[in-house]
Amino acid sequence: MRTSAFAAALLLGLAIRLAALPLPGTETVETLKIWSVAGSGDVSTVYGSEGVPAPVVRWQGHAARVDGLPAALYELGLVGRLYRAYDPSFQDGRWLGLLIKLPGLLAGAILTLLLYSVVRQRTGREALARWAALACWLNPALVLDGDALGSLDPLVHLPAMAALLLVHVEAPFAAGLMAAVAVLTDAQGLLVLPALVVALVALRGSGGVLRAIAGMAIAAGVLLLPFMNGGALRAMWVACGLPAWLEQSESIDAANLWLLGGWALGVLPFLKGEGIAALLRSPVRRPSVLDRIRHLRVPHPRLLSAAAAAVFIVRACWQTRESRSVALHAMVAAFTVQSYFLLTAGAPLALAAARITRFDDLAWLAVALLAADLATWWLRERRRPRETATSSPAAT
Repeated sequence: MRTSAFAAALLLGLAIRLAALPLPGTETVETLKIWSVAGSGDVSTVYGSEGVPAPVVRWQGHAARVDGLPAALYELGLVGRLYRAYDPSFQDGRWLGLLIKLPGLLAGAILTLLLYSVVRQRTGREALARWAALACWLNPALVLDGDALGSLDPLVHLPAMAALLLVHVEAPFAAGLMAAVAVLTDAQGLLVLPALVVALVALRGSGGVLRAIAGMAIAAGVLLLPFMNGGALRAMWVACGLPAWLEQSESIDAANLWLLGGWALGVLPFLKGEGIAALLRSPVRRPSVLDRIRHLRVPHPRLLSAAAAAVFIVRACWQTRESRSVALHAMVAAFTVQSYFLLTAGAPLALAAARITRFDDLAWLAVALLAADLATWWLRERRRPRETATSSPAAT
């Protein structure tokens, strides 16, 4: 790819992303605005403390308690401070919406630069590095998720994918730092950890694993220190929803097996009795399988689904335990996200993710990881002689 074409593609991506920033986005943008209000003050008090409930943040007619994780609050709190310097009254408006989305745009740009640098370093080929960068920068799904809809996901994508890439450039300690930032930004970052462990064991051995653990511990300690000093760690745990792990949540409304199961349980009575015509005339109900099987003497479906997802994820990790391929490690991470998305009704492998991550959010992380996987696999195949380039992403 010529330098002029590469520059034009980058500018085109920047223009598309900038044009998407003024869009209103989803209701998540309003939530992030409230978090920026809370984070712009004393962040250690947003969850309350021992015996003191989390304060209700009231702003522009909205009232809500903060249930985001610390790293996200720090990032959005910085946005809030910048906006408060511009408008001390913190009125809602276009500029606040733009600032809320700006960290996602910057995260996408940094991730693009990171992919470019790592591929160039590992392959020594400028053209391949440029294609890898554009696979991220011009990815329509990532542009829609972050710049248009205003999701928090880009702030998770960057540290999560950076952790995987840093293992491959002999930086396990930095990988651990990034992994902790990803997890404490949004709990979907937990889903990258199995692939990260596989990569660390295969490439860096036990010493690399220990260095990564040290990095995670240091980063987590720094991010959680204000809450430790304020006696708010347990309050943070409660505010983020762990005690409500087995309660009903909107996660099960997304496209997963539990939605299909709930739909089937709602349809069967009509087919056995009144028929399809009555089904079509009936009001649409929430297709929750949890409500329909609570009376049955079976384990809670979230426990069952978490066990099912764990089986698939552990099997994938075991089968790839000796791989040194960054493409395969990215694929394991994407497979982990998709397994959780498809099989689980709200129960992650680590309980700390309960009620923090929505299923529709997880899909975007899988898109990012699969894009990295396919790009790196394609780059590797381009380097092989034609007579040996017969494998596929799944086979490698």
